[in-house]
Amino acid sequence: MIGNEWFTFFASTPRKTRRNFLSVLQGNAPIYVLNQDAHQYLASYQLADKHMNRLSFGSTVLGNSPEQWQDYLESIGIVQTKVAQRVTEAALLGGLIESGINRKLLIHAGWSQTVQYSHSWVVLGSC
Repeated sequence: MIGNEWFTFFASTPRKTRRNFLSVLQGNAPIYVLNQDAHQYLASYQLADKHMNRLSFGSTVLGNSPEQWQDYLESIGIVQTKVAQRVTEAALLGGLIESGINRKLLIHAGWSQTVQYSHSWVVLGSC
């Protein structure tokens, strides 16, 4: 569920992952960007330096499809499943920010806390 006081969007998909959620937010034209928001996201997960050092952060679109993104990951040696998953989540988030979604996006992480760039993905607030 995505919404605020003006609209609500529901989507049912076969997967309930952060990656899937970010893909739904991007719609039919995904872009993968490793910008500073992506860097912050990866830092929040304490991605190992050996992986962070392989990544270049900026506003360049690194892929326009899941296939192009996978090719990019392989070209820089990011092949471990969990690492690729985190970097993909970060790049999808970066793509959303570069596309104009508000950086003040709040993500509700449960009944008792609201955090930015949460580990749970129910979006509330201004999109």
